[in-house]
Amino acid sequence: LEVNTMPGMTALSLTPMAAKAAGMDFGQLLDRIIQITFNQTH
Repeated sequence: LEVNTMPGMTALSLTPMAAKAAGMDFGQLLDRIIQITFNQTH
């Protein structure tokens, strides 16, 4: 997945589609984004 500061997050957007192709559901995608962000700021 590519880091994008303004990713589309609708069902038809590329970011959730790429996550699905990588085996992640939407909730897992959000959890991963939050986890990475938290680790980079703390």
